[in-house]
Amino acid sequence: DYLYTGIAQVNSQTAVEVLVLSDRYLLPDLRSACEWHLIKTLTLQNVWEFLRLTDIHEAPLLLEACMDLVVGNWSVIVNTEEYLKLEENIKIKIEQAVKEHDATIRQSLK
Repeated sequence: DYLYTGIAQVNSQTAVEVLVLSDRYLLPDLRSACEWHLIKTLTLQNVWEFLRLTDIHEAPLLLEACMDLVVGNWSVIVNTEEYLKLEENIKIKIEQAVKEHDATIRQSLK
């Protein structure tokens, strides 16, 4: 229906699948709607799944929200089994975000 009406019916059961399709068919408004829905459901338990999703599909809003959650909870998650099992390219992105966050904090303390 979205292609005809421009109105998205996104819910918890369809958000990931619709995001994948919206990325494939280059529908940025629909992708954003899916990202916002997923961001509202983002937790420390599902952040790893969502990070993997953003690694495969264009989802900049979701990626930023995931990074904010991970960086904000870095000391809690750095040694978790879920983090240690992440693909190396995702770990590199996270570690870069943590370094940038730390540099920002150090700069603001000067």
